[in-house]
Amino acid sequence: MPGVSFEVFTALHIGVSLAGIGTGLVVQGALLSGHWLPRWTAAFLLTTTLSALSGFMFPSGITPAQVVGVLTMLALLASAWALYASGLRGAWRGVFIVGAAAALYFNLFVAVVQMFQKFPSLSLLAPTQTEPAFVGTQVALLAGFLILGRVTWRGFVSRRGEQGVGVAEIGGGDALLKAGAHRL
Repeated sequence: MPGVSFEVFTALHIGVSLAGIGTGLVVQGALLSGHWLPRWTAAFLLTTTLSALSGFMFPSGITPAQVVGVLTMLALLASAWALYASGLRGAWRGVFIVGAAAALYFNLFVAVVQMFQKFPSLSLLAPTQTEPAFVGTQVALLAGFLILGRVTWRGFVSRRGEQGVGVAEIGGGDALLKAGAHRL
């Protein structure tokens, strides 16, 4: 954090994390409704990567949040490779869906942990984060993402067939992409 105070760095990390969550929710919603949003997807991958990377810069040694950050980076790497290197062809389509959903889930998982630590009303409900309120929230989040991932997988894979997303679609070269969204 050279040149930036801890408070400013923390605020930037929180901001980029919230941006990753917001863009990820938009992307997941679009995929669920059969739309492809390439710019939102790129923004999600970028902001979630920045969130995970900036999490490693806090001076606290190895923490559970950093372990989740490593898992997030692996999910993002797989999703980015599936999208940009493989064009979502064949099995890479599923890799993208699973990786993107996992990255968003991990970001939200850490957000829930932080909320239970930082918000006094939630901290009273689960001071050690082993209480039913915390565990129930995390289980509900995981269950929701398992359902979301399955529904997205089924819809996205069946709509795209084996064609994948072409280079022009990814790179911004077609008229549909310039409009910002199109049907799968």
